[in-house]
Amino acid sequence: MAWCEANGVDYVSGVARNARLVRKIARQMRSRSRCVTTGRPSRRFRDFRHRTLTSWSRSRQVVGKAEVLPGLRGANPRFVVASLSGREIGARALYEDLNCARRDMENRI
Repeated sequence: MAWCEANGVDYVSGVARNARLVRKIARQMRSRSRCVTTGRPSRRFRDFRHRTLTSWSRSRQVVGKAEVLPGLRGANPRFVVASLSGREIGARALYEDLNCARRDMENRI
């Protein structure tokens, strides 16, 4: 990320889930009742600044996907860090359009 930032290269990359990140999207994760009512996955997104305790040199833009799946699967929170903010492109579009396209491309390689 630091190299990309120093060289003007935009990036979107997955971030491992941890308790600090999950707490940041706790309100959005309360969409379980919507999932139970409709029987379909419930997804909400939140854009926020985050800094790791040791590995990142500064705070960065993170988009959290607060997803609740029907049945026993339940909560499925996911996170990406990006050079673009969710406010610039929209948190949902950043996650679903840019990140999912990047992951799909990696799967095809």
